Order: sequence, then C-alpha cells, then structure tokens
Amino acid sequence: MDNMETMITNHENKSKIAEYLYERLYTRYLKMFDYKNSETALYEKDGIKKDKNIFNVEYKNGFLQLAACSLLIETLAAFLTGENETPNGQSKNRFNLG
Repeated sequence: MDNMETMITNHENKSKIAEYLYERLYTRYLKMFDYKNSETALYEKDGIKKDKNIFNVEYKNGFLQLAACSLLIETLAAFLTGENETPNGQSKNRFNLG
C-alpha cells in the first residue's frame, strides 16, 4: 500500500493502477465464475437423467462463491483503510467500516 499511495499522487498512473487492481482482483476472486467449459455428462436426480455441464455441477458451488466474495470484501476494505494486510484476528472487523 505504501507504493500504491506514492503512485496515486501522480495522475498519469491512475489508469495503470486501475488496470492492476482489476487484474489482481478479477484473477484472484472472480475469474473462476466466468470459466466456461463445454464438457457435459449425464446426471440423474429424482429418477430423471439430464445432460449437464460438468464444471458447473462438480466445481461451482455456493460455498466457494461465498468464500470468494468474503475475501474480495476483505481485500477492498484493506484498500480503503490503507493496510498492507489484515491483522491477525481482525478479519471480522473488515466488514464494519461504517
């Protein structure tokens, strides 16, 4: 964050900073939800068989999405407070910035 603060003061760096933040956050927390795979398999539920996307059935789940969103919020909170890292035992406080 110290380097970022120095870069922010120069208006010429703003587009570079925005691109860096986008790439960093997108690849860490969001890219997996945009992933597309065309492989399908036959799945059965309640006696009904359906051809479904393997990635969506086997790997995408609500817990993973919740965890990624929570980590993204914690990261954004660290940006807002200017901290390099979340202090041990303080992650729950990242959600109370008001």
